[in-house]
Amino acid sequence: MSKMSNQIKQADISEEKLLKDVLDSSPNGIIYLEPKKNKKEIVDFIFLIANGEARRLANKNESEIVNKGLLQLYPGLAGSMLFNKCAEVFNKDITYEIERLYKTDILNCWLKVIAKRSGEGIIINFSDVNSLKIANKKLKKAKKQLIKQEKKYQELFEKSIDPIFLTTPELQFTDVNEAMANLLGYTKDELSTLSMNIKSLMARKQDFLLLNQKISKNGYVRDHEIVLHNRSGKELICLLNLAKLSIQDEGFSVYQGIIRDITVRKQAEQDILMAEKMAVTGKIARSIAHEVRNPLTNLHLSLEQLKEEIPKTVESSELYLDIIKRNADRIGQLITELLNSSKPKPLQLKENSLNLVIEEALSLAADRLELKGMKLQKKLDDSIAPIPLDLEQLKVSFLNMFINAIEAMKPDVGVLVVTSYLKENKIGVSIQDNGKGIATKNIGDLFDPYFTVKKSGMGLGLTAVRSIINGHGGSIQVESEVGKGTTFYISFPIP
Repeated sequence: MSKMSNQIKQADISEEKLLKDVLDSSPNGIIYLEPKKNKKEIVDFIFLIANGEARRLANKNESEIVNKGLLQLYPGLAGSMLFNKCAEVFNKDITYEIERLYKTDILNCWLKVIAKRSGEGIIINFSDVNSLKIANKKLKKAKKQLIKQEKKYQELFEKSIDPIFLTTPELQFTDVNEAMANLLGYTKDELSTLSMNIKSLMARKQDFLLLNQKISKNGYVRDHEIVLHNRSGKELICLLNLAKLSIQDEGFSVYQGIIRDITVRKQAEQDILMAEKMAVTGKIARSIAHEVRNPLTNLHLSLEQLKEEIPKTVESSELYLDIIKRNADRIGQLITELLNSSKPKPLQLKENSLNLVIEEALSLAADRLELKGMKLQKKLDDSIAPIPLDLEQLKVSFLNMFINAIEAMKPDVGVLVVTSYLKENKIGVSIQDNGKGIATKNIGDLFDPYFTVKKSGMGLGLTAVRSIINGHGGSIQVESEVGKGTTFYISFPIP
């Protein structure tokens, strides 16, 4: 019996040691408190168990804490929330959980405390959540910085003056900024949700083929010149920069593009080139005119002398002398036109109505329209205010274009449409016909001096038109399709 009793005692000791080792190996602080009551009221809690981590947190060894009262060790806890919560956990058999920052001589950390009833006492578990709190704090800070960065880059995207867009590898728009939408005349939603892509906006198929080749070869394009159509059909000459981003959207590659509208710059370059051509042409024309006029004057003098010396009895002399005179006069007239084209008259600018200039030019072309049975459609904006212009020279320019349009159309079916309008702080004029149109290869040369497809033309009419319009600070562009007609677009700045 005594032997069995010893074995049981040794077994109890072994189990107690095993339990103590298990508790001491826990990274969490664990204590077991048994309530001390005065009648039914809990007046203190006695420490029955305090594992190694709990003793470390309390800065006490086992003999200093086990079998000691909570208030005995920490008198300041009397009536505290912690003491009352421990009593509530025991009396109501509930679980209490809290995270608190504890600051003592040896502690300055966040602890997660879980207390629950177990048998005739309560178990309190302390876990150090300081690293978790720090990690969460860092995570919140990083998230806040990320949101800030995202907001900053989103603002850079949205507020950029340059049109910016994002596309799929198939170059279908997924997002565009406000500048891109304004450039093309669509809303952001229309560009992003209507399955629109760069190809559908390109005016020339070869631009897209070349763009695809460059992207396939290099993964990006830089300053690639393309021509886009905006919503109203206007052609925009643009430089495209496109590159593949390192990020992905739902597993698909993302491309970012930036567009720069260089239409105005291209127009300015063409104007400068034209001015240079005109300067060189004028110099050559004046040299030729000087060289031709001297012998032409001698020819006239000789002709007059010859008229006096040839007897009237000579048959057909008058006929041949008249032919010589008429052709000499024609050469003189051509020389005069050549000199006039090389040295344009200075503009006499006065405040005038552009609509009035158009009306007067149309009245001069009215007879031609009527004789050929053609229709005229006028759409003039009455709200256009007067601007500084040379009425006579501009009237001649419009008349020149009206006559060109009439000559390009077939009798009885021709329709001339003349429109004036306000757009983007400019006054616009369009002159449209439904004539034979102009071949694409000829459009680039249309305003060049001496370029003409007419049998009797000198090729100086449109050159002079452009010179006069440029002198007003304006610009002129042309769109044409063979067999369908031609439209000239003229714009004047509003002072």
